[in-house]
Amino acid sequence: MNPRQNVLDRTTTAYRQQLYPWCIVQHLPNMQNHIVTRFRRRNDADDHLRVLRQLAPRVQYAIVFEPPKSKPLPSPVSSDI
Repeated sequence: MNPRQNVLDRTTTAYRQQLYPWCIVQHLPNMQNHIVTRFRRRNDADDHLRVLRQLAPRVQYAIVFEPPKSKPLPSPVSSDI
């Protein structure tokens, strides 16, 4: 894969995660989770979860809010005045 495309893909994914912070996760064995899908609004996630539970009642799902990761603050610049 082209290194430039790889960076673009990671940037696009990070931006998409910021736009769609509500996630439906599937609980897996050994304390693992799998993000099934993402939503902008909580009520959209609730509606989708209702359908998933009807289609697969034995599978455990949950809705989680994944806040955007904040960028680290720049280090203060010391000025010798």
